[in-house]
Parts: sequence; C-alpha cells; structure tokens
Amino acid sequence: MADASGNPDATSEARQVCAAFANTVCAKIQSCTPFVLGVLYGDVATCKDRATIGCLPGFGAPGTSATPAKTAACDKAIAALACPAFLAGDLGAACKTDPGAVAVNGACADDRSP
Repeated sequence: MADASGNPDATSEARQVCAAFANTVCAKIQSCTPFVLGVLYGDVATCKDRATIGCLPGFGAPGTSATPAKTAACDKAIAALACPAFLAGDLGAACKTDPGAVAVNGACADDRSP
C-alpha cells in the first residue's frame, strides 16, 4: 500500500517485509558470528527489534528509492550468502542502494534519498 505520493507507508506489507528482513539478517549474524551478535545486540530478539525499527522509516522518506519489494529481494539475497561474503559486506546486487529522487545537495534521510 502507498500514500498519495506513491511512497509505501508503514502498512502491514512494510511491517511484514521488515520483520522478514530482520529475521534473516539476525539469523545470518547469529550463524556467522554469534560473538558479534552478542556484543551488538545481546540476543537475537533485540537484533530483530532493532533491525525492524531501522527498516520501516526508510519506506516513507521523501524521494526514497526504498520499497518493500527491494527489501524482500535483499532479504532473499542475504539468506543465500555464505558467511565470508556476508561478513565482508558483499551483499550482492539485490542489496545495492539505488539513488532516490532528492535533488543533488538536497536534504535526505539516508543513501536511498539522494
């Protein structure tokens, strides 16, 4: 679902996609480097909560290129990664940030807005 400008809001679709993404990322961190998960988040549940909270606002940022479909594709790509690639941050093309629609030197919320 989207608002009048075409940007997805915090609909059930966005919440579901962000929850799935958080589950995947946190499971990957847990399987690849449980020590880091413990240091950064304490436990998997906190990791999932924080990852979900970080995901949702991106869909509503002005001029963003973030969409639930792109996040779902990145989720699938991360799930398929071997630990060395994941830990190196080589998440693949599905997770690349596309430029948004904010003008050069305009105010943006994150890398998906400029």
